[in-house]
Amino acid sequence: MKKYSSGYFSHLCYKRTIALQGVFVLVLMVSCTSALYIPIASQQTESASLSQLQEGRKLYVQKCGSCHALVLPDKHTKHEWQHFLDEMQQKASIDNLEKEQILRYLSRGK
Repeated sequence: MKKYSSGYFSHLCYKRTIALQGVFVLVLMVSCTSALYIPIASQQTESASLSQLQEGRKLYVQKCGSCHALVLPDKHTKHEWQHFLDEMQQKASIDNLEKEQILRYLSRGK
């Protein structure tokens, strides 16, 4: 019968913990992404077309969701979202057009 050291079992436990945490984060991100509103034609405004809102959602998921758990748009005001985007623009490699599209989506075109 093969004998294993206690370090071996600690290592296995650590690997399982890391794997479970990864699965948890992935499930959380996917579940939040599906909870984000998906723009429809009736949500267009004078300042935001349907395609702009859809592109903003796509960019929000790609650019912001790659590092952060996504926050539902209604959780912050347009002014708060503007502040967050201004702070994160350089870190997330978002150009001014992308920032505006994300802000349009998060503020529902207002």
